[in-house]
Parts: sequence; structure tokens; C-alpha cells
Amino acid sequence: MPISTADTIIAFGSLVRRAHASGDTATFFAARPALRRLMPHFQAARNATRPHLPTGMANSLDGSLAALTHAVTGPC
Repeated sequence: MPISTADTIIAFGSLVRRAHASGDTATFFAARPALRRLMPHFQAARNATRPHLPTGMANSLDGSLAALTHAVTGPC
């Protein structure tokens, strides 16, 4: 579980960086409707996984998901 969680943390961070680098986060995520539809799944997976992770990794997962959620739903 920790390896897949680490991969998820890296992937979320990469998406946020790529969105910012694009210069238009709204357009970046508008072009990814499948990703936007998966946001509730990401939240549910985080909630199910978090109790089984080391504290630092759980906190990193929380932070990366929060950053992605903010980038997807709000102005950056």
C-alpha cells in the first residue's frame, strides 16, 4: 500500500505542477473531464487508506490531494 500511495502523491503533485506551468489551470483541468469525475474516488480512497499509512505519508497524501482539489475546483 505505501508504494502505490507514494505513486499517487507524486502523480497528484505532477498534475498540479503541470496545470500551473500551463498558465491556465482552468483550461488544463477542463480538458481532463475524466480526472475531474474521479475526484470523489480519490477522496474515498484517501479516507480508506489513511488509517493504514505511516503518519508522514498520510499527511503527504492529504496535502497532495488538497492541492489537487484546490487546483481543480478553484483559482490558483
